[in-house]
Amino acid sequence: MNIVVINGTEIRGCTYQIKEAFLSELREHRIQEFYLPKDGPSFCVGCKKCFFEGEEACPHTEKTMPIWNAMLAADVIVFAYPVYVMRAPGQIKTLLEHFACHFMMHRPRPRCLQSLRLS
Repeated sequence: MNIVVINGTEIRGCTYQIKEAFLSELREHRIQEFYLPKDGPSFCVGCKKCFFEGEEACPHTEKTMPIWNAMLAADVIVFAYPVYVMRAPGQIKTLLEHFACHFMMHRPRPRCLQSLRLS
């Protein structure tokens, strides 16, 4: 099994300890971890190149594509982050905004449609 973990902080506090306890039962599998903000992109600049030219045209592609490709190859994706002011930390939102071009309403992909098993 291929597991990808997106850590919303580099702090090794309570969230980190809970995540480690969860993963301790899965250590025999391949686990790839990303720590935000270190491994994540800067804020989306709204250039929309990802919509019109493809995600490879994003000015932050060197940070986004390794995470995106790891997520595509994953059997399990774990998001581990603390709740700040009743919401996910900005680093998580920043990462997800870079993946907006993959949402079905913008650019549906056959691979994504297959997983939905639409009839």
